[in-house]
Amino acid sequence: MALQDIEYPACPEHEISMVPHTFDTRDASLLQGTVEGFRCPNLDCSIVYVEGTLRGFYTLEPSGHLTPYHI
Repeated sequence: MALQDIEYPACPEHEISMVPHTFDTRDASLLQGTVEGFRCPNLDCSIVYVEGTLRGFYTLEPSGHLTPYHI
């Protein structure tokens, strides 16, 4: 299977490409089972980009809640 040509979003804080990540209900408090998106490769950074209906940048809180990130 060939990899799709995907343009990865850049972390607004570190200006580096984010890495694919699948969030589940343990990672993010959402009504959906899983959410696909990206997270900053800097493990100390809590900024994530979520795909789908919630599309956009968020801060992933230690509690698992997503807070909209304002650039």
